[in-house]
Amino acid sequence: MNRLLKRIFCLALAFSGLFSFCSFSDAAEIPIDGGLDDFSNPQAPKVIQSNTITKFSLQFKEDMDIDRAGTAMSFPAGEYLLKAERKGDKAQFYLIYDSLDTSKPLIFKQDLPVAALDELQAIIKKKNLAAINGSSLRNSALGTLLIFHVHYDSGERLSVYAEGGAATLPDGWCGTEVFLEFFMEKLQAEEILLGKEGR
Repeated sequence: MNRLLKRIFCLALAFSGLFSFCSFSDAAEIPIDGGLDDFSNPQAPKVIQSNTITKFSLQFKEDMDIDRAGTAMSFPAGEYLLKAERKGDKAQFYLIYDSLDTSKPLIFKQDLPVAALDELQAIIKKKNLAAINGSSLRNSALGTLLIFHVHYDSGERLSVYAEGGAATLPDGWCGTEVFLEFFMEKLQAEEILLGKEGR
């Protein structure tokens, strides 16, 4: 009898420790299988007045190689971070690539004429990305991670977040390839980035 009571007591401790570690509030943050959590901001402006970018950031993850239009070559799967920031009359550009199976990511960095930010804004405007400003979607699937932020000199901001499956990408998203092509060209990263995997 005493042995049985001890076992019950130990189980009670184990369960109490489990619930204290994973609170109900944390569990509520996990999307239900098949469900889509929508944290979008409907008040986010759908028109950006300024054309002057001060900061640009695009982080994304691809589990499969990324097709390139008009060529048989592809971008390698992995995690990418594209960053650009206005620094006086220069624009500081970064492209960071992590293949996920190496300990050392590839880092490309270069100061470019500030006009490169104007070219970047032209892409954003052409693709009408302000129309999906404030979109923030998440589900329990796998395969998609997208964090997109643009800051302007007016204080305006453009933001898109997606995590889970492809369903979290909002209608109107232009794809990551257009920005990856742009950064790769500006940073002269094609030979190293694509040649690394023998593409």
